[in-house]
Amino acid sequence: MLVSHCSSPLPCSPPLFDSQASVFNRQPSLALRYRTDEQHSGILRERNGQHASRYDIQAYLSSLRECSKARALADGELLHRSIVDNGFGQDRLLANTLIQMYGKCGAFTHALDVFTHLLEKNVYTWTIMLSACVDCGKIIDAFDIFEQMPERDIVGWNIIILACVQHGLSSQAKKYYQSLLQEGTPNKITFLHILPLCDDREQLNDIHGQIAKTGLDCDTIIANSLLNMYGKYDNLKKAEQIFKRVPQHDLCTWNTMISAYVQHGQGKNALDLFVPMQEGEIIPDTITYVGLIDACGVCLDLCSGTNMHKHVVADGFEANLIVGTALISMYGKFKSLDAAKRSFNKISQRDLIAWNALMDAYAQQGQCDGACQLLTHMQSEGFPPNTITLISLLSSCLSAGGLDTGKQAHTYIQLFGLEIDVTLGNSLLNMYGKCGSLNEAFMVFSQMVKRDVISWNTMINACTHCGQEKMALELFQDMMQEGITPDRITLLGVIEACASQAILEEAKHMHSYIKRFGLVKDAMIGSALIKMYNKCGSLDDVQRVSDETPVKDVILWNTIISAYAQHGHGERALQIFEQMKIHGVRPNESTLSIVLSACSHAGLASRGGQYFLEITEDYGIVPRMDHFNFLIDLFGRSGQILDVENLIECMPDEPNATSWMTLLSACRKHLDTHSENCREVHHYENLYVTYVQR
Repeated sequence: MLVSHCSSPLPCSPPLFDSQASVFNRQPSLALRYRTDEQHSGILRERNGQHASRYDIQAYLSSLRECSKARALADGELLHRSIVDNGFGQDRLLANTLIQMYGKCGAFTHALDVFTHLLEKNVYTWTIMLSACVDCGKIIDAFDIFEQMPERDIVGWNIIILACVQHGLSSQAKKYYQSLLQEGTPNKITFLHILPLCDDREQLNDIHGQIAKTGLDCDTIIANSLLNMYGKYDNLKKAEQIFKRVPQHDLCTWNTMISAYVQHGQGKNALDLFVPMQEGEIIPDTITYVGLIDACGVCLDLCSGTNMHKHVVADGFEANLIVGTALISMYGKFKSLDAAKRSFNKISQRDLIAWNALMDAYAQQGQCDGACQLLTHMQSEGFPPNTITLISLLSSCLSAGGLDTGKQAHTYIQLFGLEIDVTLGNSLLNMYGKCGSLNEAFMVFSQMVKRDVISWNTMINACTHCGQEKMALELFQDMMQEGITPDRITLLGVIEACASQAILEEAKHMHSYIKRFGLVKDAMIGSALIKMYNKCGSLDDVQRVSDETPVKDVILWNTIISAYAQHGHGERALQIFEQMKIHGVRPNESTLSIVLSACSHAGLASRGGQYFLEITEDYGIVPRMDHFNFLIDLFGRSGQILDVENLIECMPDEPNATSWMTLLSACRKHLDTHSENCREVHHYENLYVTYVQR
């Protein structure tokens, strides 16, 4: 126990200052005042003509408060001596102020001593002692004081909740909040402390309900915090409701709503807020412009971006580091490298983040040579690259498509003596893997001090990409032996490796392994397994995976339909398509291609035409050239040359080489080249040659 409920002094803790002792050899003639001059070493100085006996409590209070502000512990101790010496040691108001002063100065022991020896404490005394514990970082002592408080007010509750928040004790803070709901009513400060601790939507909705009960839901500051939290938990609809309900929008309200839209990819909605914000005579700040510039990048709307840039210039933010960096990133997304460089040059004082933004703009353009030159320029300006810089450099080399440039970037990394950490190492692995250089990838992999699941995934996919499926499966075994838990990406990569080998036994072994992770019901995993069994020629296993996956998306349905169509089971493929519609899954462009292919291989020309009309008209699918070519093949295989001719004439776009070649093949197959139809065959041959030679 830190203190008891009894107000008497603890026997083991003598008073800090003995009121009976003679502190000074003479009665001090002190009048205490605060000097604002920082070079003055003390707060106390004598005032001629005044005596301590005439020094009133208000003067002590004023001086103690000045000591608190200045964190002047030594001067506060002198004041304390004078207070005790003049018989004011048990004055509660002075004692409370002394506790506060010692707390602000970090003198916890002194604060506790004053608190312990004060005979008559009130709720403010306990609260100020609680605050002193928090100010001194004594969280356990704060818990003890709080538990012993004979009476708690809302200030005390808020102090202990904030203390928990500051020490990262979110669970404890929420427990205190729940206790407060039982004993009293939270106020605005309470809600501002507790809202950021919400772990999910349910907690957020509960606290929002409590806020509504207190009538604070229309308070602008509370609304801003709610907006931020609903944006964080992907409930934009609720955020919009709060935004519309708040009677008074301040700058923070607008900024928070703009940020919420941007975070969820709704850049246009964010930009739509700019005009009403201006109409409300709210002056944009740095945060506003960064949000709006990011919104332009999300929309990939260059016109809006350049217009926003004009507003930035007009309001004098172009040289601002944060706004300028946002402009660089925006122009990088637009692949407008020159504009990005102009924005970079306008920044008055650049930091590494600005340099990295420009490096990323080079990467977006695949400008590896320029990125390497920028790296040298950075060094000369006193900005050594970090991991982010070098990842962008590697990305620029990868976009350029050259292994040599990638190796050059790797050489830069070695020259700068940077440790290849997990993030940088993974980027190197990705670059070498996509360039088809497995030896270099394995060299980097072996040099990495630490490897995460992304490292293993990248290597497994690199092996599969380079046709080394067996090596990919061996890597997977090594990964398991090292205790790295595979994720969905790992399993998709390993399934692809098994599919490439088309060994049914290996496929079934992998399928069995995936079941242990409980991912067999995952639609993406299910699609990959079906493709694997399809390549192994096992339609029974295709059907088994289909049955094991209760929730199928359009990709999974397409994969199943395609598997049956490819193995000559056109009728079964179309039956599955009908099941797909019954389950309420809308077909997409890929579905149309697969269904037409199934009809073509099954010789179902009329049904193919019906499906074409149904999918394009009922589901709003706009047919592409390849869809029309599937129809040409479908009618051509069944000898319906006239229908093919009519289709070609009615196509919205000009037929391509595939169209003419498919028609020509159908003519050669179904028309007698030794009869009068010979001229028609030659006609299409000439049309095909003319198209190819254009």
